[in-house]
Formats: sequence, structure tokens, C-alpha cells
Amino acid sequence: MLGRLAILGLLLSVAGAIGIYRTLPCRRAADLQGRTHIAEQTDTLLAGLPEDVNQQVAALKRLSPQALQTYQQARLKADIHRLACGQVPVDDGSAEVLYGPDFREKVARYKASKERNEYILSASLLGLLIGGGLLILSTSLALARVLLAGIRWLWRQASVKKQPPPPRPAQPKQVPGRPRVATASGRPSLAVSAGPVVDQQLPYLRDEPDPPGTMLAADEDRSCLSAGGQTATSVAMVGQKTVESGPIISTLSQLNEQISAIRQYAAQQQQRVARLESGYDWNIIRTFCLKIIRCMDNLEDRICQDASRGLDTEQLEQVHDELLFALEASGLEQFRPQVGQTMEGLHGQVEVAKERQAPPNPALTGRIAQVLRPGYRYLIDHQRARVVRMARVRLYG
Repeated sequence: MLGRLAILGLLLSVAGAIGIYRTLPCRRAADLQGRTHIAEQTDTLLAGLPEDVNQQVAALKRLSPQALQTYQQARLKADIHRLACGQVPVDDGSAEVLYGPDFREKVARYKASKERNEYILSASLLGLLIGGGLLILSTSLALARVLLAGIRWLWRQASVKKQPPPPRPAQPKQVPGRPRVATASGRPSLAVSAGPVVDQQLPYLRDEPDPPGTMLAADEDRSCLSAGGQTATSVAMVGQKTVESGPIISTLSQLNEQISAIRQYAAQQQQRVARLESGYDWNIIRTFCLKIIRCMDNLEDRICQDASRGLDTEQLEQVHDELLFALEASGLEQFRPQVGQTMEGLHGQVEVAKERQAPPNPALTGRIAQVLRPGYRYLIDHQRARVVRMARVRLYG
């Protein structure tokens, strides 16, 4: 979006600079014409008495036709700016002798050319100002985004440094022969530390050998104690696994639920921010585009007025085409419905005037008779566009 604004501002600035470059030399030439020695003679003549004017007119009549024509052309070239502004009186017959018989037509053409240059200069200055403003705005927004990103990064780094390190879990005391939970592999597993199962109440060994019956009884008692110890160890392992794996599974399920809730909340917030940003950007673009569209309407009205008067509109049409090309390159497209087209599929794009036009054929009733004002739409991509201003049409009816 910032790139499009920057391109639009650059195009408007270039178009405005071209218009100013083409019109300023004309104004300078008009100022220089009013500073010649012939213009000074005109000032002296206007400040004098009517007898002085009559004497100069009589002296000019005595010149040859070729010399008189040369003098009239030079004098008209020097005084044409003030003649167009009405600063030199031309009511009496002396003006035709001073400037030639067709000086009024030349003054009228000069006045029309001067007005046209003024309009071109105004449009160029407006385009230059708007383009410069867009460039400054896009640059400021880009710098603001970079600055905000840097501030966020610094804030995150400071938050990470301020957080205390997580406490280390206490290591349980290992008891020989008691099962423990091993989590080195990433999931709980049951392990039993190796430890001898020794009966603490072994019979006292004596130096004297026991009788055979006593030795057999002692062996049987020892085997019974060993079997009982192994059975007790297996029972303890099963019970310890059931008791210690239950809280771990519960904690993992709670963590999964919290992570899912955080992800869902983050997705909702991202969608909300995207909607807010798109609406804010569209309001800025639409307001700016409407201002440019009003300038285009005024320029088109001026071209139509000059064309109806028979004046030259080539320069105005060139400026209009350059501005229209700049707008289309920036995504703002002008559209005109076709005359004779039905209103089907044009909802939200066309505004219908109240006045109707009588149809030459009854079958044309309800169709477009005339396009009063073109419409403009902003191209978001190749498949989507939003209407900035609807076209105004008149229907048959």
C-alpha cells in the first residue's frame, strides 16, 4: 500500500513539474515584452495629451506600407499583454493605426492562450503539491513502521531479560530397591534402581557346623524370604507407577488445552487487526482519490467549454491524458457504461439521474441513454476492485 502511494505521488509530482516547465517560459516572455523601449514609448504616449497622440498617428500615416506594418507588428508585440489586460485604451481610431487593423483578433487569441496557460499552471501546481504530500506521507509511514518494529523488538528483549530463570525441579532421593520415574527420554517411564534384597535377620554364622537338618531348614527359610522380597518389589513397582504417572498426564492435558486457547485467541486478534488496517487504509485512499477526481472533472468541463467556443484544447487534453495515465498506473481506473446497455449487473457502480430521456424506440426503455459523469474504481488486484465514485447516467423512459 505504501508503495502504491509513493508511486502515485511520484507520478503526480512529475506531471506537475512538466506542466510548470512548459507554462512558466510563456509568463516570462510576456513580462519581458512589457519592458522594451516601445512599451516605454506607449507609457509616455498615454501620459501625454491627445494632441501628441494625433501627431504620432499622423507621422505614422506618412510612412510607407512596409515600414508601417513592421512598426505595427513590433508595437503590438510589445503592448499585447497590456491590451489583453485592458490597460491601453483602444476605443478611438488611433489604435488601428498604432497596432494594425486586425489587432483585436490577435489580442483575443493571446488572451485565450494566457487563460489556458493559467489553468495548466494551476493544475500542475496542484499535482506537484499533492504528489509531494503523498511522497512525504508514504516516507513518514514507512519510517514509523520501522521505528515501531524496532521498539517492539527492544521491548521483547527487555522482557526476556527481566524474566527470572525457571526453578529446577527437586531430585527425589533414590532408595535402593524402590521404583522411580525417569523422564530423560521425554516421556515418563518406570525404572527400578538396582539394590540387593538382603534379609536383615540372617542367622548368626557360627564356626561350628550345623546339623544337616538345621542346614536344610535354613536353606528353605532363605529361599522363602528371597521369593517374598521379589514379590513385594514387583507390587511396589506397579503401585508407584500408577500413583506417579497420573499427575503428569493431567498436567500435560491442561497445558495442551491452554496452548490451544492461546493459539485461537492470537488468530482472532490477527484477523481483527487486519480488518481494522484495511478499513483505515481504504478511508485514506478514498478521500484522496475523491479530491483528484474533482480536479479531473473541472479539467474535463474546461476542455468542453473551450471546445464549444472553438478554442484550442490540445494542451489541456495532453495534461488530462497524463493525469489519467498516472491514475491508472496507480490503480485508480475510470469507467463509462455503454449507451444502450441495461442496468443489469451495474448495481453499486451506476447512479441514475431523476430526469429521463424520451426513447426513439420503445424497446430502449430502461436502458442507458447518456453518461453524465464517468465513474472511478480502485483496483485492489486483478480480480477485485472497489468503486470510489459511481458513474452518473440518464435512462430512457
